[in-house]
Amino acid sequence: SMNYKYCGLTFSSDLEFPFFRETYESTVFSVKLGCQSSIYKNKPAVFMDEASFIVNFGPEGFYRITKDHIICNFYDAELIKATLGNIPFAIVAILNGFLPIHCSSVMRHDSSAVLFLGNKGQGKTTLAFYLNKYMGYDLLGDDVITLSVVDGKNIVFPGVTKIKLWKKR
Repeated sequence: SMNYKYCGLTFSSDLEFPFFRETYESTVFSVKLGCQSSIYKNKPAVFMDEASFIVNFGPEGFYRITKDHIICNFYDAELIKATLGNIPFAIVAILNGFLPIHCSSVMRHDSSAVLFLGNKGQGKTTLAFYLNKYMGYDLLGDDVITLSVVDGKNIVFPGVTKIKLWKKR
């Protein structure tokens, strides 16, 4: 089992996630592979059952999410790697007192963070890329970061710092 850190939360998993940073810190939750099933194929995309949130991908499978666990019930491991950092992670973050935000973000030279929010295609990543490359600002996240209050201060926890830009046509 490996421990990973993403947006300020640490988790353990037997699954490999090369895009999350490995860590030796203690973990807040675990990501486990459950039974491969599509029992919720006719249910809504996100709903609650007795004690957990369900994020449903129809016949592909589903996530069962609590504060302490994300159980992945999928036939395709690549689908888990492609989707875990989105809605499933956001639910765990909220349950653990963090606020996930879809944005690109950089850290200025004075250690303050700047978040770029907007709809898809509005230039969030492009702006963060240019500030990183030409102004020397550190990239904090290119898709999602989390916020939390620590000792009365708002703290930004970085997400994945891999820039995803399309080549110009």
